[in-house]
Amino acid sequence: MRRAADAGPANLRDADAAVARSAVAGGGLVLLDFAASWCGPCRSLVPVIADLASRHPALTVLKVDLDRDVELADAYGVRSVPAFLLFKGGACVERATGKVPFVTLDRMGRAASMTGQQRRRPRLRRCLERVVAR
Repeated sequence: MRRAADAGPANLRDADAAVARSAVAGGGLVLLDFAASWCGPCRSLVPVIADLASRHPALTVLKVDLDRDVELADAYGVRSVPAFLLFKGGACVERATGKVPFVTLDRMGRAASMTGQQRRRPRLRRCLERVVAR
């Protein structure tokens, strides 16, 4: 039996095709993590995904077993694992395949959770820095 201290973040859970489709259709921030039990890189990314979920509580991270949900993988064009699809508002806004480093996954989560105003600020700051540097 799993102790409460061993439990992962509440926003990280296993999902079948119905749960994944429902979460994506719900319109929030959803990261689908397609993996397989026989995949070494998938297994090595388990703690990375748990860390990502704990750092981004607004992000729902759903682990989808490729062997169990082949039709869902086909529907989203997943051809290899590990594969990560990030959805916002029901649309896939970013995808990554392979043993992706934490910083890449973290960037995906942060960028998708920003509002339009927050995204414009860094561009404005860079633009102002260039003008001041002249």
